[in-house]
Amino acid sequence: KELGINVKYVITDNRNAGVIERCKKLNTPYRVVSFMRIPGNTYAEDKSIHEQRIINLLDEEDVGWIFLAGYMRILSQSFLDHFYNPITNQNNVINIHPSLLPKFPGKKGYFDAYSANVQESGITVHYVDSGIDTGAIIAQEKFKRFEEDTLEDFSSRGLALEHKLYPEILEKVLL
Repeated sequence: KELGINVKYVITDNRNAGVIERCKKLNTPYRVVSFMRIPGNTYAEDKSIHEQRIINLLDEEDVGWIFLAGYMRILSQSFLDHFYNPITNQNNVINIHPSLLPKFPGKKGYFDAYSANVQESGITVHYVDSGIDTGAIIAQEKFKRFEEDTLEDFSSRGLALEHKLYPEILEKVLL
């Protein structure tokens, strides 16, 4: 909102996600699109059904860009193709990741970098493809690891950098 960007809404698949309280405080609309159980079946719904429910919501509001943060599912090529932009030859789906990709892709970027005892780590903002953190890199910023760092110190420094870098990229891409 500080950038003058119209956020249609935040989507989460977790009814208990911390972002919901944040949305309420900021008066930002949100939707919970749970990965539902199929009646009579112990397995969750098909990924394509879940993604289609998200696409339907986004299409209702004519959403042009998707910015992921803490979204822990791999999006299908079909989903990404729905948001393909022929001008950039990319899809309009961007993610922020807590490492200097291609190092330490996946769910535990901070933990993996810290465990590897790196002296420097960072944040990557990238286009999303159907791989795991393999899309074209838009920007990266580094931060140092200090000898006395705990994992919490290390992660906190990275998170502060995420909060700085992501709005800069949003502004660059959208304005």
